[in-house]
Amino acid sequence: MFLPQRPYFPTGELSLRQQILFPRNEYEMHPSEIDDNRMLSVLKSLKLDKLIYMCGNLTDPSNFEWQDTLSPGEQQRLSIARVLYHRPSYVFLDEATSSLSTDAEAEIYTLLKDVSEHYML
Repeated sequence: MFLPQRPYFPTGELSLRQQILFPRNEYEMHPSEIDDNRMLSVLKSLKLDKLIYMCGNLTDPSNFEWQDTLSPGEQQRLSIARVLYHRPSYVFLDEATSSLSTDAEAEIYTLLKDVSEHYML
């Protein structure tokens, strides 16, 4: 999985769940592949649980554009949520934490080590 400095968020009234599952599509996935509890845990570990309140829940369509509403740091953390949720074998980071504080960056690298042995900066 590749994470650029400026994450991509599909446009439209997408739910928080759909944004986390991206680049996969929940309609193409088997229901057993979607774990809302793990998704909530990932959001909490990245201090993004406020997004649940902002959206209503994981599955409600948003009434805003993600790219326009979230700060650059929140965008980067939400893209990292995708990695923590999908647990890919390899992660390539291209300044994917540049909008975060040094402490937040260190916490994220610790979380990444827990889910993927292979990540490249």
